[in-house]
Amino acid sequence: MRLNSIFTAIFVLVFATQAHAQVTLNTQQETVRFSNHQLGARQQLGWQSFIDERYEYFAAFAIDRNDDRFFGFYGMASMDDARRIALEGCRTVSEAAVPDCIVYDGVRPKGGGPASSFGDGPQFLVWEVAENEQSFLDALRPAQPEDRFFFGVAFSPLGGYGLTEARQSQRLARDQALEDCELAHSTTDQDSFVFELDRIVFNRLAELGFMRCSTVLVLSLP
Repeated sequence: MRLNSIFTAIFVLVFATQAHAQVTLNTQQETVRFSNHQLGARQQLGWQSFIDERYEYFAAFAIDRNDDRFFGFYGMASMDDARRIALEGCRTVSEAAVPDCIVYDGVRPKGGGPASSFGDGPQFLVWEVAENEQSFLDALRPAQPEDRFFFGVAFSPLGGYGLTEARQSQRLARDQALEDCELAHSTTDQDSFVFELDRIVFNRLAELGFMRCSTVLVLSLP
């Protein structure tokens, strides 16, 4: 966990549905144990590294019960995505004739709730919004009281995300957020994340759509 103290950023935005909402962001995290299966020697070293690095949510560490292989990754969009990606990575790196992968450990927002009041998202994104709270509000504040501006957020299951500056329409905000997310690490730019993943695992996750930016939130002000 990069933050040593509770830091919950709160600011007011208006959703594109025009429903008023106070958005809260959970920047703290905690580990959660999913299995008590005994780790092999290689898995024990991998898990210790996973814990020592204090990876950001959402994260999962999967092990193969038929082999001493494992796979862990962090910064994903939800706990469900983290579990599915870790399991797929484990099956891909396993050398067992028939892999039997399970999720051993994970990292989630503290308390087990969602990452924010508007749903889950990778911790990198939550930090980005929290650390730039005032600048986002300044950018979105309209020049005239009757003006409206839109702010887009997009992210993929693997945790790539895009944020927009103020845009004058929901469509522009949505399209820009998706474009920025694609540039972050989607299938249009394999070099940006492949250094963190085995090439075979990377290609497999891309085939399954985990790097496709599909979740888009459009917020508006005023």
